Amino acid sequence: MLKLKKGAMFGIEGRVLRKESGRLVLTSLRKLTFRLVEGQQASQKLTAKGAMFGLDARIALAIFGALSVISGAALYSAIQEAKVTQHITQSNNIVMAVEQYLLDTGEIVPIKNNYDLDMTALVEKPTGVTGWNGPYINFEKDSGSDFKLVNPLTQKNIILSYSNGSDWADSTVASRACTQSTAKCNVYVLYQTTNEMFEKLEEGYDGDGSVGYLTGKFRKSSSDTFVNAGISFDPKNALLP
Repeated sequence: MLKLKKGAMFGIEGRVLRKESGRLVLTSLRKLTFRLVEGQQASQKLTAKGAMFGLDARIALAIFGALSVISGAALYSAIQEAKVTQHITQSNNIVMAVEQYLLDTGEIVPIKNNYDLDMTALVEKPTGVTGWNGPYINFEKDSGSDFKLVNPLTQKNIILSYSNGSDWADSTVASRACTQSTAKCNVYVLYQTTNEMFEKLEEGYDGDGSVGYLTGKFRKSSSDTFVNAGISFDPKNALLP
């Protein structure tokens, strides 16, 4: 009887142990399942965050691209405005140089031909001229000409010319001729530039938006641009050719 009781007790204990083992296994499975679910949810959250980050990045890149375009346009505009200012300042400096030459020597810059003045007189003393106190401007001489200087802004030659009347930038050269019978000769600066730059310069000089060679201080012919120096001289007192 005692042995049977022990066996029965052992059987009961075994069943209890099996139940406990089963309970532990179920608990472990539940925990594992919970962890798997948590991991899946966390993965979904990370994926959502990653997707949101990707969207934010694309928006940021789009904004950055738009700002780059705007900044580029603003920079280009600023560069063009700076060039206009440089051209205007340069022309004003040439005018002041011609005026100072006239004050020092009592003469207009020497006449080279029917339409041009010897601009090199602003950087080198002409023979026989008294009172010269130059150089009056910091330009280089044009190696291919004996009366032109080199424009440091464009690296092309720049000319100091003269003409008669109001049509001093007329595209017909003959109509600009200044002779002994002309009432007065007007001095102007001639140089080459692009059409785009001409329009900007015209607005910078005259500010009226008009583009043409018969009006304003800044004018244009078919191939050249002209800036009225605001200086005139009596041809009767000049050694015209």
